[in-house]
Amino acid sequence: MRTWPIGSRIFVTGNVNNHNYTVGKAYIVAEIDDDGTLRARDPESGVVGNWLRWQDVDSVAPVGWQWVRTVLPPDVVLFLEAFEGIEQITLREPMKARLMQRLPSLFDAILDESQKMRAEEAPPQAQPVPEKTKGDAVLRRFFAGAAETDNDDDLAS
Repeated sequence: MRTWPIGSRIFVTGNVNNHNYTVGKAYIVAEIDDDGTLRARDPESGVVGNWLRWQDVDSVAPVGWQWVRTVLPPDVVLFLEAFEGIEQITLREPMKARLMQRLPSLFDAILDESQKMRAEEAPPQAQPVPEKTKGDAVLRRFFAGAAETDNDDDLAS
């Protein structure tokens, strides 16, 4: 069960314990109990609702009725609102996955960022130590002001 700290923005995704929150609407975590429940504040009215379970919330907005109603013609919305339970509809997970694949720029961006994160999280790899050559010894002595000799003991023969 995933939880978020007080002040986090959450979206109600279900109604297991008959709470008084609107499924699909955003709220702000106001109080957390140790029994797997929380109370949230409506950002518009400031009203804190009753206890709801963490399994009924998510940190991302569900693609459900709250979104669907904004893209349908008003007469279709009016027609559908006549039915019981329309507020509970959400997009199925397999459909979400298919839609994500149809958004190439978002898909590519997520892959790019994932690769960058993986590279940042990987332990640093040891850099190979280059072999010392006679030329390296000459350059070190030249810039250090030391005289050049043929019997440099830090050279690999």
